[in-house]
Amino acid sequence: MSRTRWWAVALGVGVLALALFLPTGWYDALPRAAGMPAPPFRGVVLLQATLFIEGAALLWLGFRGTTFAPLLPGELPAPTPPGRADDWDVDRRTAVLLLIAITAVALVLRLMAINADLWLDEVAPVELYRTFSPLAVVTAYVRPNNHLLNTLLVKLMTGAFGEREWAIRLPAVLFGIATIPTMYWVARSAASRVASLFAALLLAVSYHHIFFSQNARGYSGYLLFSLLSTGFLIRGLEADRLWIWIGYLATMVLDLASLLHGGFVLAGHMLVGAGVVIAMQRSGRSPIRLMKRLAAVFGAAAFLGFQLYATMLPQAYVVLTHTYVRAASGSPVTSRAFATDFVRGLAQGFGPGLLLGVIPVMVIAGYGFFVLVRRKWQLAASLTLPLGLLAALVAARSLAASPRFFLLGLPVAALCAVLGVFGIVERMAPRRDGAARAARVGRVASAVLGLVTLVSVSALPAYYRTPKQTYRAALSYLLSERGPNDLIVLVHNAEDGFRFYAHRAGLAEGRDFVALRSLAALDSVRATGRNLILATTFERALALEHPNLYKAIQDGWSPVRRFPSTIHDGETSIWRARRGAE
Repeated sequence: MSRTRWWAVALGVGVLALALFLPTGWYDALPRAAGMPAPPFRGVVLLQATLFIEGAALLWLGFRGTTFAPLLPGELPAPTPPGRADDWDVDRRTAVLLLIAITAVALVLRLMAINADLWLDEVAPVELYRTFSPLAVVTAYVRPNNHLLNTLLVKLMTGAFGEREWAIRLPAVLFGIATIPTMYWVARSAASRVASLFAALLLAVSYHHIFFSQNARGYSGYLLFSLLSTGFLIRGLEADRLWIWIGYLATMVLDLASLLHGGFVLAGHMLVGAGVVIAMQRSGRSPIRLMKRLAAVFGAAAFLGFQLYATMLPQAYVVLTHTYVRAASGSPVTSRAFATDFVRGLAQGFGPGLLLGVIPVMVIAGYGFFVLVRRKWQLAASLTLPLGLLAALVAARSLAASPRFFLLGLPVAALCAVLGVFGIVERMAPRRDGAARAARVGRVASAVLGLVTLVSVSALPAYYRTPKQTYRAALSYLLSERGPNDLIVLVHNAEDGFRFYAHRAGLAEGRDFVALRSLAALDSVRATGRNLILATTFERALALEHPNLYKAIQDGWSPVRRFPSTIHDGETSIWRARRGAE
Protein backbone atom coordinates (compact mmCIF):
# COMPACT_ATOMS: atom_id res chain seq x y z
CA MET A 1 0.00 0.00 0.00
CA SER A 2 1.37 3.42 -0.98
CA ARG A 3 2.10 6.17 1.52
CA THR A 4 -0.82 8.23 0.16
CA ARG A 5 -3.22 5.36 0.78
CA TRP A 6 -1.89 4.88 4.32
CA TRP A 7 -2.47 8.59 4.97
CA ALA A 8 -6.04 8.25 3.71
CA VAL A 9 -6.65 5.31 6.04
CA ALA A 10 -5.13 7.11 9.03
CA LEU A 11 -7.15 10.25 8.32
CA GLY A 12 -10.30 8.17 7.88
CA VAL A 13 -9.80 6.51 11.26
CA GLY A 14 -9.25 9.90 12.89
CA VAL A 15 -12.41 11.39 11.34
CA LEU A 16 -14.47 8.36 12.36
CA ALA A 17 -13.20 8.66 15.92
CA LEU A 18 -14.11 12.34 15.93
CA ALA A 19 -17.61 11.49 14.69
CA LEU A 20 -18.14 8.90 17.40
CA PHE A 21 -16.64 10.78 20.33
CA LEU A 22 -17.33 14.41 19.43
CA PRO A 23 -18.28 16.34 22.60
CA THR A 24 -21.55 18.27 22.32
CA GLY A 25 -21.45 20.61 25.28
CA TRP A 26 -20.16 23.44 23.10
CA TYR A 27 -23.21 23.08 20.83
CA ASP A 28 -25.66 23.49 23.71
CA ALA A 29 -23.85 26.69 24.75
CA LEU A 30 -24.14 28.33 21.30
CA PRO A 31 -26.06 31.63 20.98
CA ARG A 32 -29.66 31.22 19.81
CA ALA A 33 -31.92 33.50 17.78
CA ALA A 34 -34.14 35.51 20.10
CA GLY A 35 -37.89 35.15 19.65
CA MET A 36 -37.62 32.14 17.34
CA PRO A 37 -39.01 28.64 17.94
CA ALA A 38 -36.62 25.83 18.75
CA PRO A 39 -35.05 24.11 15.70
CA PRO A 40 -36.59 20.76 14.72
CA PHE A 41 -33.43 18.83 15.69
CA ARG A 42 -29.89 19.40 16.91
CA GLY A 43 -27.40 20.50 14.29
CA VAL A 44 -24.51 18.72 16.00
CA VAL A 45 -26.16 15.41 15.03
CA LEU A 46 -25.91 16.43 11.38
CA LEU A 47 -22.24 17.31 11.86
CA GLN A 48 -21.53 13.91 13.41
CA ALA A 49 -23.32 12.17 10.54
CA THR A 50 -21.26 14.01 7.93
CA LEU A 51 -18.03 13.25 9.77
CA PHE A 52 -18.96 9.56 9.87
CA ILE A 53 -19.64 9.51 6.12
CA GLU A 54 -16.41 11.40 5.44
CA GLY A 55 -14.36 9.04 7.55
CA ALA A 56 -15.88 5.99 5.87
CA ALA A 57 -15.19 7.48 2.42
CA LEU A 58 -11.54 8.10 3.32
CA LEU A 59 -11.16 4.52 4.55
CA TRP A 60 -12.72 3.22 1.34
CA LEU A 61 -10.36 5.30 -0.78
CA GLY A 62 -7.39 4.22 1.30
CA PHE A 63 -8.06 0.47 1.08
CA ARG A 64 -9.36 0.44 -2.48
CA GLY A 65 -6.91 2.92 -3.97
CA THR A 66 -7.76 5.09 -6.93
CA THR A 67 -5.99 7.29 -9.45
CA PHE A 68 -7.23 10.09 -11.67
CA ALA A 69 -7.52 8.88 -15.25
CA PRO A 70 -8.34 11.77 -17.63
CA LEU A 71 -11.22 11.20 -19.98
CA LEU A 72 -10.39 10.72 -23.65
CA PRO A 73 -11.54 13.35 -26.18
CA GLY A 74 -14.29 11.00 -27.37
CA GLU A 75 -15.64 10.78 -23.80
CA LEU A 76 -16.05 14.55 -23.49
CA PRO A 77 -18.69 16.79 -25.09
CA ALA A 78 -17.96 17.85 -28.63
CA PRO A 79 -15.85 21.03 -28.39
CA THR A 80 -17.60 24.29 -29.23
CA PRO A 81 -15.46 27.19 -30.48
CA PRO A 82 -15.69 30.42 -28.51
CA GLY A 83 -17.21 32.20 -31.46
CA ARG A 84 -15.49 33.96 -34.33
CA ALA A 85 -12.73 36.15 -32.98
CA ASP A 86 -12.76 38.00 -36.34
CA ASP A 87 -9.66 39.42 -37.92
CA TRP A 88 -10.00 42.50 -35.68
CA ASP A 89 -8.71 41.50 -32.26
CA VAL A 90 -5.74 42.11 -30.01
CA ASP A 91 -2.90 39.73 -29.33
CA ARG A 92 -2.49 37.95 -26.00
CA ARG A 93 0.19 40.32 -24.65
CA THR A 94 -1.88 43.42 -25.43
CA ALA A 95 -4.93 41.81 -23.86
CA VAL A 96 -3.01 41.11 -20.64
CA LEU A 97 -1.75 44.70 -20.44
CA LEU A 98 -5.23 46.09 -21.06
CA LEU A 99 -6.70 43.75 -18.46
CA ILE A 100 -4.13 44.95 -15.91
CA ALA A 101 -5.12 48.54 -16.70
CA ILE A 102 -8.85 47.75 -16.34
CA THR A 103 -8.19 45.99 -13.04
CA ALA A 104 -6.21 49.02 -11.83
CA VAL A 105 -9.21 51.23 -12.67
CA ALA A 106 -11.43 48.85 -10.71
CA LEU A 107 -9.02 49.06 -7.77
CA VAL A 108 -9.13 52.87 -7.71
CA LEU A 109 -12.92 53.01 -8.03
CA ARG A 110 -13.38 50.54 -5.16
CA LEU A 111 -10.92 52.28 -2.84
CA MET A 112 -12.48 55.73 -3.36
CA ALA A 113 -14.70 56.71 -0.40
CA ILE A 114 -14.06 53.36 1.26
CA ASN A 115 -14.16 55.17 4.62
CA ALA A 116 -17.68 56.50 4.09
CA ASP A 117 -20.26 55.69 6.75
CA LEU A 118 -21.19 52.06 7.15
CA TRP A 119 -24.86 51.28 6.69
CA LEU A 120 -27.16 49.13 8.79
CA ASP A 121 -26.42 45.79 7.09
CA GLU A 122 -22.68 46.39 7.48
CA VAL A 123 -22.86 47.55 11.09
CA ALA A 124 -25.25 44.86 12.36
CA PRO A 125 -22.89 41.89 11.80
CA VAL A 126 -20.00 43.76 13.42
CA GLU A 127 -22.15 44.59 16.44
CA LEU A 128 -23.66 41.11 16.67
CA TYR A 129 -20.59 38.94 16.04
CA ARG A 130 -18.06 41.13 17.84
CA THR A 131 -18.05 38.82 20.85
CA PHE A 132 -18.57 35.56 18.92
CA SER A 133 -15.69 33.14 18.68
CA PRO A 134 -14.80 31.84 15.18
CA LEU A 135 -16.36 28.51 16.23
CA ALA A 136 -19.64 30.25 17.11
CA VAL A 137 -19.60 32.12 13.79
CA VAL A 138 -19.48 28.88 11.77
CA THR A 139 -21.86 26.88 13.96
CA ALA A 140 -24.59 29.28 15.20
CA TYR A 141 -27.20 30.94 12.96
CA VAL A 142 -28.68 33.84 14.87
CA ARG A 143 -29.67 36.18 12.04
CA PRO A 144 -29.55 36.02 8.22
CA ASN A 145 -26.73 38.59 8.18
CA ASN A 146 -24.07 35.95 8.90
CA HIS A 147 -22.45 35.65 5.50
CA LEU A 148 -20.01 33.08 6.77
CA LEU A 149 -16.77 33.78 4.88
CA ASN A 150 -17.20 37.56 5.08
CA THR A 151 -18.00 37.46 8.82
CA LEU A 152 -14.83 35.49 9.53
CA LEU A 153 -12.68 37.78 7.38
CA VAL A 154 -14.19 40.93 8.93
CA LYS A 155 -13.40 39.56 12.39
CA LEU A 156 -9.83 38.97 11.20
CA MET A 157 -9.54 42.49 9.76
CA THR A 158 -11.04 44.25 12.78
CA GLY A 159 -8.88 42.18 15.09
CA ALA A 160 -5.80 43.40 13.22
CA PHE A 161 -6.77 46.99 12.37
CA GLY A 162 -9.69 47.88 14.62
CA GLU A 163 -13.28 48.60 13.66
CA ARG A 164 -12.43 51.07 10.93
CA GLU A 165 -14.66 51.38 7.89
CA TRP A 166 -11.92 50.47 5.41
CA ALA A 167 -10.92 47.40 7.43
CA ILE A 168 -14.51 46.17 7.69
CA ARG A 169 -14.99 46.59 3.93
CA LEU A 170 -11.58 45.32 2.81
CA PRO A 171 -12.56 41.64 2.20
CA ALA A 172 -15.50 42.70 0.03
CA VAL A 173 -13.31 45.19 -1.84
CA LEU A 174 -10.63 42.59 -2.60
CA PHE A 175 -13.20 40.08 -3.81
CA GLY A 176 -14.75 42.77 -6.00
CA ILE A 177 -11.41 43.67 -7.58
CA ALA A 178 -10.58 40.00 -8.21
CA THR A 179 -13.91 39.60 -10.03
CA ILE A 180 -12.73 41.85 -12.89
CA PRO A 181 -9.98 39.56 -14.31
CA THR A 182 -12.22 36.61 -13.49
CA MET A 183 -14.92 38.14 -15.70
CA TYR A 184 -12.41 38.28 -18.56
CA TRP A 185 -11.34 34.66 -17.97
CA VAL A 186 -14.90 33.39 -17.99
CA ALA A 187 -15.91 35.49 -21.01
CA ARG A 188 -12.97 34.16 -23.03
CA SER A 189 -14.66 30.77 -23.27
CA ALA A 190 -17.34 32.38 -25.46
CA ALA A 191 -15.92 35.64 -26.82
CA SER A 192 -12.88 37.23 -28.42
CA ARG A 193 -10.25 39.02 -26.38
CA VAL A 194 -11.64 42.46 -27.22
CA ALA A 195 -15.19 41.47 -26.30
CA SER A 196 -13.98 39.86 -23.06
CA LEU A 197 -12.04 43.00 -22.17
CA PHE A 198 -15.15 45.11 -22.66
CA ALA A 199 -17.16 42.74 -20.44
CA ALA A 200 -14.52 43.20 -17.72
CA LEU A 201 -14.52 46.99 -18.27
CA LEU A 202 -18.30 47.29 -17.97
CA LEU A 203 -18.17 45.36 -14.70
CA ALA A 204 -15.23 47.45 -13.46
CA VAL A 205 -17.14 50.74 -13.85
CA SER A 206 -20.56 49.34 -12.91
CA TYR A 207 -22.31 51.39 -10.21
CA HIS A 208 -23.85 48.27 -8.74
CA HIS A 209 -20.65 46.22 -8.70
CA ILE A 210 -18.77 49.07 -7.04
CA PHE A 211 -21.61 49.39 -4.52
CA PHE A 212 -21.45 45.72 -3.55
CA SER A 213 -17.65 45.69 -3.62
CA GLN A 214 -17.80 48.42 -0.95
CA ASN A 215 -20.56 46.67 0.97
CA ALA A 216 -19.14 44.63 3.85
CA ARG A 217 -21.32 41.62 3.11
CA GLY A 218 -20.88 38.34 1.25
CA TYR A 219 -22.19 39.49 -2.14
CA SER A 220 -18.91 40.38 -3.86
CA GLY A 221 -17.40 37.07 -2.74
CA TYR A 222 -20.50 35.29 -4.03
CA LEU A 223 -20.09 36.92 -7.45
CA LEU A 224 -16.38 36.10 -7.58
CA PHE A 225 -16.68 32.45 -6.64
CA SER A 226 -19.81 31.93 -8.75
CA LEU A 227 -17.86 33.10 -11.79
CA LEU A 228 -14.75 31.14 -10.86
CA SER A 229 -16.64 27.89 -10.30
CA THR A 230 -18.52 28.41 -13.56
CA GLY A 231 -15.26 28.99 -15.42
CA PHE A 232 -13.76 25.82 -13.96
CA LEU A 233 -16.87 23.84 -14.88
CA ILE A 234 -16.77 25.00 -18.52
CA ARG A 235 -13.07 24.18 -18.81
CA GLY A 236 -13.53 20.85 -17.04
CA LEU A 237 -16.10 19.87 -19.64
CA GLU A 238 -13.60 20.76 -22.37
CA ALA A 239 -10.42 19.29 -20.87
CA ASP A 240 -10.71 16.76 -18.07
CA ARG A 241 -7.80 17.70 -15.77
CA LEU A 242 -7.43 17.02 -12.05
CA TRP A 243 -6.34 20.60 -11.26
CA ILE A 244 -9.45 21.97 -12.97
CA TRP A 245 -11.80 19.85 -10.87
CA ILE A 246 -9.89 20.67 -7.68
CA GLY A 247 -10.28 24.36 -8.60
CA TYR A 248 -13.98 23.81 -9.17
CA LEU A 249 -14.42 22.06 -5.84
CA ALA A 250 -12.52 24.75 -3.90
CA THR A 251 -14.31 27.70 -5.51
CA MET A 252 -17.73 26.07 -5.22
CA VAL A 253 -17.27 25.50 -1.48
CA LEU A 254 -16.05 29.11 -1.10
CA ASP A 255 -19.12 30.22 -3.04
CA LEU A 256 -21.35 28.39 -0.58
CA ALA A 257 -19.37 29.89 2.31
CA SER A 258 -19.84 33.39 0.87
CA LEU A 259 -23.62 33.20 0.56
CA LEU A 260 -26.23 30.49 0.83
CA HIS A 261 -27.31 31.53 -2.67
CA GLY A 262 -24.31 29.52 -3.83
CA GLY A 263 -26.54 26.47 -3.46
CA PHE A 264 -28.53 27.67 -6.47
CA VAL A 265 -25.29 27.99 -8.46
CA LEU A 266 -24.39 24.39 -7.62
CA ALA A 267 -27.90 23.21 -8.52
CA GLY A 268 -27.67 25.08 -11.84
CA HIS A 269 -24.31 23.45 -12.57
CA MET A 270 -25.84 20.04 -11.86
CA LEU A 271 -28.58 20.72 -14.39
CA VAL A 272 -25.97 21.80 -16.93
CA GLY A 273 -24.07 18.58 -16.29
CA ALA A 274 -27.26 16.58 -16.81
CA GLY A 275 -27.89 18.45 -20.07
CA VAL A 276 -24.38 17.69 -21.32
CA VAL A 277 -24.80 13.99 -20.53
CA ILE A 278 -28.15 13.84 -22.33
CA ALA A 279 -26.72 15.67 -25.36
CA MET A 280 -23.80 13.24 -25.55
CA GLN A 281 -26.10 10.24 -25.35
CA ARG A 282 -28.31 11.62 -28.12
CA SER A 283 -25.29 12.20 -30.33
CA GLY A 284 -24.25 8.57 -29.95
CA ARG A 285 -21.28 9.23 -27.64
CA SER A 286 -20.96 7.26 -24.42
CA PRO A 287 -21.48 9.60 -21.41
CA ILE A 288 -20.83 6.97 -18.70
CA ARG A 289 -17.37 8.06 -17.57
CA LEU A 290 -18.25 11.76 -17.78
CA MET A 291 -21.41 11.10 -15.78
CA LYS A 292 -19.33 9.39 -13.09
CA ARG A 293 -16.86 12.27 -13.05
CA LEU A 294 -19.58 14.89 -12.70
CA ALA A 295 -21.39 12.85 -10.06
CA ALA A 296 -18.18 12.64 -8.02
CA VAL A 297 -17.39 16.36 -8.35
CA PHE A 298 -20.91 17.64 -7.72
CA GLY A 299 -21.43 15.11 -4.93
CA ALA A 300 -18.22 16.19 -3.20
CA ALA A 301 -19.11 19.89 -3.53
CA ALA A 302 -22.64 19.32 -2.20
CA PHE A 303 -21.36 17.18 0.67
CA LEU A 304 -18.67 19.66 1.75
CA GLY A 305 -21.13 22.55 1.49
CA PHE A 306 -23.65 20.65 3.57
CA GLN A 307 -20.98 19.80 6.12
CA LEU A 308 -19.94 23.45 6.30
CA TYR A 309 -23.46 24.46 7.36
CA ALA A 310 -24.50 21.21 9.07
CA THR A 311 -24.43 22.53 12.61
CA MET A 312 -26.36 25.70 11.84
CA LEU A 313 -28.83 24.31 9.27
CA PRO A 314 -31.68 23.61 11.72
CA GLN A 315 -31.37 27.12 13.16
CA ALA A 316 -31.02 28.62 9.68
CA TYR A 317 -34.22 26.94 8.54
CA VAL A 318 -36.15 28.45 11.47
CA VAL A 319 -34.64 31.94 11.10
CA LEU A 320 -34.99 32.16 7.32
CA THR A 321 -38.55 30.86 7.16
CA HIS A 322 -39.59 33.34 9.86
CA THR A 323 -37.64 36.29 8.42
CA TYR A 324 -38.47 36.22 4.72
CA VAL A 325 -42.20 35.91 5.22
CA ARG A 326 -42.24 39.45 6.64
CA ALA A 327 -43.15 42.25 4.27
CA ALA A 328 -40.39 44.41 5.72
CA SER A 329 -37.76 41.93 4.47
CA GLY A 330 -38.61 42.54 0.80
CA SER A 331 -41.37 41.92 -1.72
CA PRO A 332 -42.65 38.94 -3.74
CA VAL A 333 -40.79 38.70 -7.04
CA THR A 334 -44.06 39.02 -8.96
CA SER A 335 -45.20 42.15 -7.11
CA ARG A 336 -45.24 45.76 -8.25
CA ALA A 337 -43.12 46.68 -5.22
CA PHE A 338 -40.33 44.36 -6.37
CA ALA A 339 -40.50 45.77 -9.90
CA THR A 340 -40.39 49.30 -8.49
CA ASP A 341 -37.30 48.48 -6.41
CA PHE A 342 -35.67 46.91 -9.47
CA VAL A 343 -36.32 49.95 -11.66
CA ARG A 344 -35.15 52.27 -8.90
CA GLY A 345 -31.89 50.36 -8.74
CA LEU A 346 -31.44 50.66 -12.50
CA ALA A 347 -32.05 54.40 -12.25
CA GLN A 348 -29.23 54.67 -9.72
CA GLY A 349 -26.87 52.77 -12.01
CA PHE A 350 -27.66 54.74 -15.18
CA GLY A 351 -28.83 58.01 -13.73
CA PRO A 352 -32.54 58.99 -13.68
CA GLY A 353 -32.18 61.04 -16.87
CA LEU A 354 -30.85 58.04 -18.79
CA LEU A 355 -33.29 55.47 -17.48
CA LEU A 356 -35.06 55.20 -20.83
CA GLY A 357 -31.74 54.09 -22.30
CA VAL A 358 -32.04 50.93 -20.23
CA ILE A 359 -34.71 49.60 -22.60
CA PRO A 360 -32.49 49.43 -25.73
CA VAL A 361 -29.63 48.12 -23.60
CA MET A 362 -31.89 45.30 -22.36
CA VAL A 363 -32.94 44.52 -25.95
CA ILE A 364 -29.29 44.41 -27.01
CA ALA A 365 -28.39 42.22 -24.01
CA GLY A 366 -31.31 39.93 -24.90
CA TYR A 367 -29.90 39.46 -28.37
CA GLY A 368 -26.46 38.94 -26.82
CA PHE A 369 -27.88 36.16 -24.67
CA PHE A 370 -28.98 34.27 -27.78
CA VAL A 371 -25.49 34.79 -29.21
CA LEU A 372 -24.07 33.36 -25.98
CA VAL A 373 -26.39 30.36 -26.13
CA ARG A 374 -25.30 29.59 -29.69
CA ARG A 375 -21.64 29.92 -28.86
CA LYS A 376 -21.54 28.25 -25.44
CA TRP A 377 -24.89 27.15 -24.12
CA GLN A 378 -23.23 25.54 -21.10
CA LEU A 379 -21.93 28.95 -19.99
CA ALA A 380 -25.26 30.67 -20.62
CA ALA A 381 -27.13 28.02 -18.65
CA SER A 382 -24.57 27.96 -15.80
CA LEU A 383 -24.98 31.70 -15.23
CA THR A 384 -28.76 31.99 -15.65
CA LEU A 385 -30.19 28.77 -14.20
CA PRO A 386 -29.27 29.82 -10.62
CA LEU A 387 -31.33 32.98 -11.08
CA GLY A 388 -34.31 31.03 -12.39
CA LEU A 389 -34.12 28.46 -9.60
CA LEU A 390 -33.95 31.19 -6.94
CA ALA A 391 -36.89 33.07 -8.46
CA ALA A 392 -38.92 29.85 -8.66
CA LEU A 393 -38.27 29.05 -5.00
CA VAL A 394 -39.14 32.47 -3.58
CA ALA A 395 -42.25 32.64 -5.79
CA ALA A 396 -43.41 29.12 -4.88
CA ARG A 397 -42.92 29.74 -1.15
CA SER A 398 -44.29 33.32 -1.32
CA LEU A 399 -41.09 34.59 0.30
CA ALA A 400 -40.06 38.23 0.39
CA ALA A 401 -37.14 38.96 -1.91
CA SER A 402 -34.87 41.86 -2.78
CA PRO A 403 -33.26 42.67 -6.16
CA ARG A 404 -29.84 42.07 -4.59
CA PHE A 405 -30.69 38.37 -4.38
CA PHE A 406 -30.32 38.29 -8.17
CA LEU A 407 -26.93 40.01 -8.28
CA LEU A 408 -25.47 37.21 -10.39
CA GLY A 409 -27.40 38.74 -13.26
CA LEU A 410 -24.92 41.65 -13.27
CA PRO A 411 -21.95 39.87 -14.92
CA VAL A 412 -24.41 38.03 -17.17
CA ALA A 413 -25.81 41.38 -18.33
CA ALA A 414 -22.31 42.79 -18.93
CA LEU A 415 -21.26 39.83 -21.07
CA CYS A 416 -24.55 39.68 -23.00
CA ALA A 417 -24.52 43.44 -23.65
CA VAL A 418 -21.05 43.17 -25.18
CA LEU A 419 -21.96 40.14 -27.31
CA GLY A 420 -25.19 41.85 -28.33
CA VAL A 421 -23.43 45.00 -29.51
CA PHE A 422 -20.84 43.06 -31.51
CA GLY A 423 -23.53 40.76 -32.92
CA ILE A 424 -25.90 43.56 -33.99
CA VAL A 425 -23.14 45.67 -35.54
CA GLU A 426 -21.90 42.63 -37.45
CA ARG A 427 -25.38 41.92 -38.80
CA MET A 428 -25.81 45.52 -39.91
CA ALA A 429 -22.46 45.73 -41.65
CA PRO A 430 -22.26 45.09 -45.43
CA ARG A 431 -21.11 41.58 -46.32
CA ARG A 432 -18.32 42.69 -48.61
CA ASP A 433 -14.76 43.78 -47.90
CA GLY A 434 -13.62 40.75 -45.82
CA ALA A 435 -10.94 41.83 -43.34
CA ALA A 436 -11.86 45.50 -43.74
CA ARG A 437 -15.43 44.63 -42.74
CA ALA A 438 -14.23 42.82 -39.62
CA ALA A 439 -12.12 45.81 -38.61
CA ARG A 440 -15.02 48.18 -39.22
CA VAL A 441 -17.35 46.01 -37.13
CA GLY A 442 -14.83 45.92 -34.31
CA ARG A 443 -14.29 49.68 -34.29
CA VAL A 444 -17.98 50.55 -34.41
CA ALA A 445 -18.87 48.04 -31.70
CA SER A 446 -16.01 49.31 -29.53
CA ALA A 447 -17.20 52.90 -29.97
CA VAL A 448 -20.73 51.95 -28.91
CA LEU A 449 -19.42 50.07 -25.88
CA GLY A 450 -17.18 53.02 -25.04
CA LEU A 451 -20.28 55.21 -24.95
CA VAL A 452 -22.06 52.70 -22.68
CA THR A 453 -19.00 52.77 -20.40
CA LEU A 454 -19.13 56.58 -20.19
CA VAL A 455 -22.84 56.45 -19.32
CA SER A 456 -22.07 54.01 -16.52
CA VAL A 457 -19.24 56.20 -15.24
CA SER A 458 -21.53 59.27 -15.23
CA ALA A 459 -23.58 57.72 -12.41
CA LEU A 460 -20.58 57.32 -10.09
CA PRO A 461 -20.14 60.92 -8.79
CA ALA A 462 -23.59 60.78 -7.17
CA TYR A 463 -22.66 57.46 -5.55
CA TYR A 464 -19.46 58.83 -4.04
CA ARG A 465 -21.13 62.05 -2.81
CA THR A 466 -23.63 60.30 -0.57
CA PRO A 467 -22.84 57.56 1.97
CA LYS A 468 -24.93 54.42 2.00
CA GLN A 469 -26.37 55.83 5.24
CA THR A 470 -25.40 59.15 6.81
CA TYR A 471 -24.85 58.26 10.44
CA ARG A 472 -21.88 60.44 11.36
CA ALA A 473 -23.35 63.69 10.04
CA ALA A 474 -26.68 62.89 11.71
CA LEU A 475 -24.95 62.15 15.01
CA SER A 476 -22.90 65.35 14.75
CA TYR A 477 -26.13 67.29 14.23
CA LEU A 478 -27.74 65.60 17.22
CA LEU A 479 -24.81 66.48 19.45
CA SER A 480 -24.81 70.08 18.28
CA GLU A 481 -28.57 70.45 18.91
CA ARG A 482 -28.80 68.49 22.15
CA GLY A 483 -29.62 70.41 25.31
CA PRO A 484 -28.60 69.44 28.86
CA ASN A 485 -31.89 67.61 29.49
CA ASP A 486 -32.18 66.05 26.01
CA LEU A 487 -32.10 62.30 25.46
CA ILE A 488 -31.44 60.75 22.03
CA VAL A 489 -33.89 57.96 21.22
CA LEU A 490 -32.90 55.45 18.53
CA VAL A 491 -36.07 53.96 17.09
CA HIS A 492 -36.23 50.50 15.52
CA ASN A 493 -33.61 50.10 12.74
CA ALA A 494 -31.76 53.25 13.80
CA GLU A 495 -30.47 51.25 16.72
CA ASP A 496 -27.41 49.37 15.42
CA GLY A 497 -25.93 52.06 13.18
CA PHE A 498 -26.24 54.91 15.65
CA ARG A 499 -25.07 52.76 18.54
CA PHE A 500 -21.89 51.89 16.58
CA TYR A 501 -21.02 55.54 15.98
CA ALA A 502 -22.37 56.82 19.33
CA HIS A 503 -19.95 54.59 21.22
CA ARG A 504 -17.13 56.02 19.10
CA ALA A 505 -18.23 59.51 20.13
CA GLY A 506 -18.05 58.54 23.80
CA LEU A 507 -21.81 58.49 24.39
CA ALA A 508 -23.16 56.11 27.01
CA GLU A 509 -26.31 54.08 26.44
CA GLY A 510 -28.92 54.82 29.08
CA ARG A 511 -27.39 58.18 29.94
CA ASP A 512 -27.02 59.88 26.53
CA PHE A 513 -29.18 57.68 24.34
CA VAL A 514 -31.60 54.75 24.47
CA ALA A 515 -32.90 52.33 21.83
CA LEU A 516 -36.49 51.11 21.62
CA ARG A 517 -38.86 49.22 19.33
CA SER A 518 -42.34 49.66 20.82
CA LEU A 519 -44.84 52.37 21.67
CA ALA A 520 -44.90 51.21 25.29
CA ALA A 521 -41.13 51.69 25.50
CA LEU A 522 -41.44 55.18 24.00
CA ASP A 523 -44.16 56.12 26.50
CA SER A 524 -41.98 54.81 29.32
CA VAL A 525 -39.04 56.96 28.23
CA ARG A 526 -41.28 60.03 27.87
CA ALA A 527 -42.45 59.51 31.44
CA THR A 528 -38.92 60.24 32.68
CA GLY A 529 -39.48 63.92 31.94
CA ARG A 530 -36.48 64.34 29.66
CA ASN A 531 -36.72 66.08 26.30
CA LEU A 532 -36.55 63.46 23.58
CA ILE A 533 -34.88 63.69 20.16
CA LEU A 534 -35.87 60.75 17.96
CA ALA A 535 -33.78 59.22 15.18
CA THR A 536 -35.42 56.92 12.62
CA THR A 537 -34.43 55.17 9.41
CA PHE A 538 -36.04 52.61 7.11
CA GLU A 539 -39.45 54.02 7.93
CA ARG A 540 -41.25 51.57 5.62
CA ALA A 541 -40.04 48.69 7.77
CA LEU A 542 -40.96 50.64 10.92
CA ALA A 543 -44.49 51.25 9.61
CA LEU A 544 -44.94 47.58 8.65
CA GLU A 545 -43.49 45.99 11.78
CA HIS A 546 -44.57 48.54 14.42
CA PRO A 547 -47.53 50.48 12.98
CA ASN A 548 -48.66 51.88 16.35
CA LEU A 549 -45.24 53.25 17.13
CA TYR A 550 -44.89 54.74 13.65
CA LYS A 551 -48.33 56.38 13.84
CA ALA A 552 -47.53 57.88 17.23
CA ILE A 553 -44.35 59.43 15.81
CA GLN A 554 -46.20 60.76 12.77
CA ASP A 555 -48.96 62.25 14.94
CA GLY A 556 -46.91 63.73 17.75
CA TRP A 557 -43.50 64.54 16.30
CA SER A 558 -42.08 66.65 13.46
CA PRO A 559 -38.98 65.88 11.38
CA VAL A 560 -36.46 68.67 11.86
CA ARG A 561 -33.69 67.29 9.67
CA ARG A 562 -33.29 64.51 7.10
CA PHE A 563 -29.98 63.04 5.97
CA PRO A 564 -29.68 61.38 2.53
CA SER A 565 -28.77 57.79 1.71
CA THR A 566 -27.92 55.79 -1.40
CA ILE A 567 -29.92 52.91 0.14
CA HIS A 568 -33.62 53.14 -0.66
CA ASP A 569 -35.55 54.27 2.42
CA GLY A 570 -32.27 54.50 4.31
CA GLU A 571 -32.57 58.23 4.91
CA THR A 572 -32.04 59.23 8.53
CA SER A 573 -34.70 61.48 10.08
CA ILE A 574 -34.37 63.50 13.29
CA TRP A 575 -37.66 64.27 15.11
CA ARG A 576 -38.73 66.69 17.83
CA ALA A 577 -42.07 66.56 19.70
CA ARG A 578 -44.65 69.03 18.45
CA ARG A 579 -45.75 71.77 20.79
CA GLY A 580 -48.52 70.50 23.06
CA ALA A 581 -47.64 66.88 22.31
CA GLU A 582 -44.95 66.51 24.98
